[in-house]
Amino acid sequence: MIKFEALDEIYQRIEQLSESRFWLMANDVSTRNEIIRMNTDDQLYDKGIDSIGANLGEYTPNTKRIKELKGQRFDHITLKDRGLFYDSWIVKVDERAINLDADDVADYDRPLFTVYGEDVLGLTDENMLKLKQMILFNYLINVNVEILR
Repeated sequence: MIKFEALDEIYQRIEQLSESRFWLMANDVSTRNEIIRMNTDDQLYDKGIDSIGANLGEYTPNTKRIKELKGQRFDHITLKDRGLFYDSWIVKVDERAINLDADDVADYDRPLFTVYGEDVLGLTDENMLKLKQMILFNYLINVNVEILR
């Protein structure tokens, strides 16, 4: 006689899983921090691009000299001077979405979203794929832990 008690117990645990709970667990603090890092460091600072891959442009010759004297990157616009804009980024996760926001006036005379567009916030397709893989990995880990408890 075959006994299926262990499988029945696992099946019952699966039925009780909450999709939204695992979504929130998969988007933990490290995931939110990685979203910010990819957006600010990878896209804006390293490449000088927004979320749709558009180039933010070049600094004026005078700004290039100033940034060079400060020891800052000057080969393309980074939107990082003192770092207040980068430091202001927050990621909010709810049951339906991941939302990014930042203070675009903290470090500059004119709102950055007005000058460079709202697409400064958000991930490129390449970084979005990385994020999806990270969330899927976290999701599967959390589901497995819950089932095997």
